[in-house]
This record gives sequence, C-alpha cells and structure tokens, in this order.
Amino acid sequence: MSQTEVRTQLSKAFRLHGLSLHPEATRTILAAMEHSGQAAVNPAQVIDRLVEAVLRLPLNSCHVQRSEIESLVAEQLLSGTAAAAAAIAADSPWLQVFDAFDTAAPNFRYDRDSRKLAPAPALPRPTSGSESGAESRVQLMRQRYEFLLQRLMRAPGFADCDPLTVGVGGVTGGVSGVIGGSIGKSSGGALRTVEFAKASGPDKQLVVLGMLTRSAEPNRWFLEDPTGVMLLDVSRCRFNDGILAEGCHVLAEGCYRQSEASFLMLEAGLPPAERPTDTRAALGSLNTFGGPATTCARLDARLGERERSSHAHYLVFVSDLWLDDSGVMSKLSLMLTGYSDSPPTGLILCGDFLSPVGRHAPDRVEQLRTGLRRLQALIDSCKPVQQHSTVVLIPGPSDCPLSPLLPYPPLSEAVAGDLGQQQQQRGGGRVVLGSNPCRLQFCTQEIVVYRQQLCEKLCRQALSCPAEDDELSGHFVRTVLSQSHLSPLPLHVSPVLWNLDRTLRLCPLPDLLVLADSACRHFQLRHADCLCVNPGCFKESGFSFHVYLPRRREIQSSCIAD
Repeated sequence: MSQTEVRTQLSKAFRLHGLSLHPEATRTILAAMEHSGQAAVNPAQVIDRLVEAVLRLPLNSCHVQRSEIESLVAEQLLSGTAAAAAAIAADSPWLQVFDAFDTAAPNFRYDRDSRKLAPAPALPRPTSGSESGAESRVQLMRQRYEFLLQRLMRAPGFADCDPLTVGVGGVTGGVSGVIGGSIGKSSGGALRTVEFAKASGPDKQLVVLGMLTRSAEPNRWFLEDPTGVMLLDVSRCRFNDGILAEGCHVLAEGCYRQSEASFLMLEAGLPPAERPTDTRAALGSLNTFGGPATTCARLDARLGERERSSHAHYLVFVSDLWLDDSGVMSKLSLMLTGYSDSPPTGLILCGDFLSPVGRHAPDRVEQLRTGLRRLQALIDSCKPVQQHSTVVLIPGPSDCPLSPLLPYPPLSEAVAGDLGQQQQQRGGGRVVLGSNPCRLQFCTQEIVVYRQQLCEKLCRQALSCPAEDDELSGHFVRTVLSQSHLSPLPLHVSPVLWNLDRTLRLCPLPDLLVLADSACRHFQLRHADCLCVNPGCFKESGFSFHVYLPRRREIQSSCIAD
C-alpha cells in the first residue's frame, strides 16, 4: 500500500470517530509506520490500534496534536503486535478505583439541540461550600431535571414529545401508559410544564414532570420544575410503586383548578428507569463513569477479552465493619484465612468503622485510628490477601464527622496512618482509601458503592411510602434507579457539594450498584439490567457479606458460621 493510500485510510479512520489529525501528527505516524515496516505489512491493524488508544486519551478537543500522538506511536502501537497490547493490559490492575474528588472525573451536560451528552467545563474541586456561588446551586437542580427529561423523551409513551418545547407533544395514556397504572388510560394526556399547567383549565388533564417539595406547614406539597411551582392537592391521588419523597422527580397526572390555585393530582409515579444499553445507544460512547479514557469501558474490545478470561476473579463486599468490636475482628480474621488459597481480586470494606458505642465515645478518633492499625496488622498477617487483593476502604456517614457534605472524602492519612500508603505489588495487592460514593471498574464492568442510610431518609421525607416491609427493598431500588441519582433528596436533608453533584449521578446505570444501607435488610435485586445489592450490617446480619462473580455477573450471599 502506498503512503498516499495509508494517509487516506488513516484520515478516514479518525473521521469516523469524530476526530481530525493535525498535519504534524499525520506525518509522525506515517514516518513511524514506514520506519517499522508496518506500512506495507498490516497498516489497517496498526491504524485500528492507534485509534483505539487515542480514544482513551483525555483529549481537550477533537483535533489530535502531534504531542498527544507521539508517545502512543512509540510505546504502544509500533513496538509489537496484538501480543504487545495484551501485555499492556495484563500489567494494569484488574480492579480500578476512581475517587469522587478526582479533578479528572468527567463532567457532562445534556445538549437539547443535539440530544447528546456534551463535555462541560471542568469544575474546581471545592473544599468548602463558600467556593461555589448561587449559580452552581441553580445548575445542580436544573441538571438533575435535564438528565431525567432527556431519558424520559426515549420512554415509549413519550417518544413523540419535543424536548425543546416540552408541552407541545403528546403522551399516549398519561402516567399509566408509562409506569403501569390504571388511571388515565383513555385520557389522552400530554406532557406539560408547570407553567403550562397553571395556564390550563380544570377540564384539561395533563402529565407534568416535576420535583416534589413541601413547606413547613403540614400537608402542603408542591410540584416544581424550571418554569415554576404549583400547589398540589393529593387528596384523591393514586400512588404507584416506589418511595415518592421530597426531592424526587415524579410524573404527576391531573388537572389545574384556577379557583383553588392548586393541581389536583389523580395519579403519581416515578419516571421509568432505562437500561444502560439503551442509554448508551442514545448518548454515544463517551466515558461518563471516570478514569482517563474518553470512551466507556464497555466498548473496549481488549478489556472485554480480558474479562472473558476472569474465571478465578471475584469481589467481596462487607458493610459496617466495626473495627472496635473484638467479635467482628475475629470473624474478619477467619474470613481472610479462608481466602488464603484463593484471595479475592477486590475486598471492599465499608464503614461505619466504629460500633454505635464507639461513635459517641469522647476518644472516637483514637479508637478509629487504633481499629485501622488492627486492620492493617490483620491484612499483613494474611500474605495472599496482602499480595494479591485490592483492599478498598469506604467511609460511612459517622466516619466523616467534619465533612457532612456528599460526596464524603476518603479517610484522612492522619487517621489511617500508613494503611493507605501500601503500594501496588506485583501480584496486584494494594490498599486504597476510597471516597463515598466510590466507583470501581472491573474490566468493562462499572460498579458503584454507596454507604448511606438512604432508605430511612427517603421514608422520612416521603409523600407516599409502601406499607409492606417485605417489599420495601424493591421500592427502594426502583426509586434510586428511576432518579438516576444516589441522593434524590432536598439539599437541607442530604447536603451536597454543588460542584460535585455529578459524582452522584447514575447515567447510564452501572452494572452493579452496592447500596450499603444498614437500616435496610440485605437484598439483591435486578431492575433495568442493573444488579442492586445490600450486604447489610456485618455483625447484625449474622456476619454475612456478598461475593460478586464478574465473569457470571452474579452475587452470592455468604456468612461466617459460629
């Protein structure tokens, strides 16, 4: 193949991915291929590997510069064949941990014109609430609404709605046509804004997407969206599945009565959750999860091949590991001893790391420091785990008393000591001090771990809560996934660092969501192709924990018998 043909093929390959090469970058690639002799042997294979590597780079624009391409040409693509690429993958850790406070965490906004996610300017890492202006707070609530709206536009009943002018398009069957209710099937409702609803008559039945809010007065609930707010009359409302709490966005069907200046809500439910594959098909291949790559891990063929060979790999999740409880430490030692022959790839330990008694002790910080030293000694005594397992420590709400804002930072080095300084060894062993929530990536799979008393908070703020305790976990999971957010609560109940609210989004939904909630019984449920689990409190659930098998995408419940 001539150099002109290689140049044409190179330019075409990059244009197919929305990229363009600077002339200097093109000349660098052609010269390297000519020097290595691969321009005549297998140029297509080299170009494909090059494009794949460039897509993982944190590019500043779609124009690829020479400085961004030189290291890839020299180190990855032209140093060997596919075996060299496999060797690079083999050297990387099986389990990657992404901190919520990483300044490289992707920040995106929804572009209504293109109906795509578009990169937003990187926001600074806030250290106090004073560093974020009022505009950040406004953008936070607007983006929560926008992300739900763009997803709702792809739901079967709302596919004909115009996202640029919500309220013009119709929705067949009202709320019931989308979330499975019975009211409004023949109403022929339409998706409208609050502003439009307040201008309509009492004989016009509408469906409105808005956020539930309430005043200090009892039984005064409101529905709010970017266009306005209106009082709700819930006396005749039928509530569908889920926990409809203050701060959650709901689909409300009813009519506005001008005489009473209120919206008579006849039926209300949560927006339908969307499968990750459907979200990816609509929004593209951008990496919204975390890490240096620009494309999502699900589309990485090399990682997919590596995942298919991960028969012996598994992850262990333990929640509420009380390090000041001798019985807990004894059971943990027994568990690590049992894994000596086949250590886990990842050992994810969630707080709170002190028992209820220790949390309120005057020397609680010293007790936590002592407990972490015991944990370090326990890990060091089990050499297989120390050498081959990635141990991730995720703090609970009581472990971060000086930072009540979400996301919670990792345990400080002053408390953890040398525990978080253990470097990754040849076999993969390391200790990582993770944030809360924490994002994990196993090959192509995305895993989110969140330790919070979320179910209890949702029920306390609920307008509608299921009465059956046995079904509460299902309603809990449905609520979180429908909101695509880990904290669908008002900011005065669950305060958030405004510039980091994006770290709480679930768009698209992960492969595995660990909702470590000690106030809720342990469960494992699958909804919208997302596996949601709760390991439960380690001691109070009979020393139970969860084992995740990535190869099979299954959870196994385990416990340590007496």
